[in-house]
Amino acid sequence: MATNNQNKSADHVLSLIARLKGRAPKCRLAFWSSCARLGAVANVLMLTKYIEAAMRGAHYELMENGRFFGAIPKCKGARAEGAGLEDCRGELRSVLEDWILLGLHLGHRLPVIDGINLNRKGARQPLYAQADQTP
Repeated sequence: MATNNQNKSADHVLSLIARLKGRAPKCRLAFWSSCARLGAVANVLMLTKYIEAAMRGAHYELMENGRFFGAIPKCKGARAEGAGLEDCRGELRSVLEDWILLGLHLGHRLPVIDGINLNRKGARQPLYAQADQTP
């Protein structure tokens, strides 16, 4: 059962992804370029396997308006829709990639899928805004 904070976190991730959507391909390109420069082929393969495993767990529904809706239950907030099933699947994969990269950047704990753990040992604490405590 998701807690209220987990729901807020998932909604926050979705809003950040929506705001970054225009820049997301550039972010992914920079990420892949960085991995290649560091010689992190094993990490890239692990990320690819993680994405493929998560996509195998995706659920799709045909909505009343004729569009398809897809979601990955293990990845809270990773959901998309498209005019056709393949459009929905492609958009969901893109959302998942952004969800993973943003989650890693913000220090969120990602779910372990098919035994693949992308979480770093000693990862930094999640980033949260702090409210002003002055009365």
